[in-house]
Order: sequence, then structure tokens, then C-alpha cells
Amino acid sequence: MINLSHFRYATTKVGFGSAGASAASDASSNTSKISSAMATAVSGASSSSPFESASQDSISGGATLAANAAIARVNAQKKKQSTALLKQIDSAQAAMDQAKTEAALKQKYYVYTLPAVIVDVSSTDTGTTTDTTA
Repeated sequence: MINLSHFRYATTKVGFGSAGASAASDASSNTSKISSAMATAVSGASSSSPFESASQDSISGGATLAANAAIARVNAQKKKQSTALLKQIDSAQAAMDQAKTEAALKQKYYVYTLPAVIVDVSSTDTGTTTDTTA
């Protein structure tokens, strides 16, 4: 079993003569150059360039136009549906009014009928009546 707490890493630069030392210093300077370039890129990304702001304005303007077009479509559809519904309501109301008018104009006839009674006047018996209701 290897005890890692006693393992020591080499802290000195290893190289073969002056060429190795210069390669190590070049790598170290490249690392610092890369880190400074990354820091510059990050700070440059936070500050917007005119092209970047124009691009963002174009994107947000396009999104606003698309949203306004969608709202206009929804409003037009809602208006079309409400118009169709109002036409149906008006048609039903007109049909009801026409039915009421026709019912009011229709004449009402009341027929009262009496049962037919035949009186025989030729007989000597004057008090008899014959009922011939069918």
C-alpha cells in the first residue's frame, strides 16, 4: 500500500541544460499570456460593441414585431368569432320575434255549438221533444 501523504512532487524545473530551462520559462510565459487574453476576452464581452448592441436591438425589435403580429392575429380571430356569435344571436332573436308576430296575428275562433234538438210540432202531444245528438 502506498501512503500518498508522504509523496512529494517535484517543485523544481526539470530540463536538459539551458534549452530545457528556456522551454519551461516559455511555457510559463505562454500560460500567463493565455490567462491575460482570457481575462481581456471576458472583460471585453461585458462591454458591448456598437455591432453587438445593433444586433441585440435588431433581435429585440424582431421579437417585438412578432409579438405584435401574434396579438393582432388573436384579436382579429376574437373579433371574427364574436361577430359570428352576434349574428347567431340576432338570427335567433328574429326567429322568436317572427313567431310571436305570427301567433298574435292568427285569429282565434271560438265555436260554441248547441246540441241539435228536433221538436215535432205535428203531433198532438206538444210537450215531447226528441233529442237526436249524434
